[in-house]
Amino acid sequence: MCKYAKLLNRYIDNELPRAKKEFMDTHIISCPACGQEMKFLNSLRQNISQNKIDTNADFFLNRLKGRIQQEEKAKNLSENFVFDFGKWTRKLIPVPVLASILIIIFLNLNQNSYTNPVDEYLFTNQNSNVLALIDTAGQQSELGLLLY
Repeated sequence: MCKYAKLLNRYIDNELPRAKKEFMDTHIISCPACGQEMKFLNSLRQNISQNKIDTNADFFLNRLKGRIQQEEKAKNLSENFVFDFGKWTRKLIPVPVLASILIIIFLNLNQNSYTNPVDEYLFTNQNSNVLALIDTAGQQSELGLLLY
């Protein structure tokens, strides 16, 4: 490949300065690689120009706007299904606070009515031998309490 082949596109588009253009005019004739590349680029440009689809700008812009709107709708739809932890935590903060308050209220209300089953038994059966055993517990030995 010739080192001047990279200038061929600019040569075809008439983008080279006058001195380089004159140099390329003579170089293309004398260099077989550049001549072959020049033929290939010209045929490629000709095929492209023959297969162009002529559309007006309004049609293109309308199609482009439609595609942009579809992509925005798809993006918005996908954002609705994404779990945003920060947003949910802000909404759910009152739930554990309310639950904690209700638990504290429930425990305080039940604290007044809560009685120990042993105490309840002892105070409802005050004439029983159990009260006598408790009263004399300090006087008896541990062995006597265990045998009782």
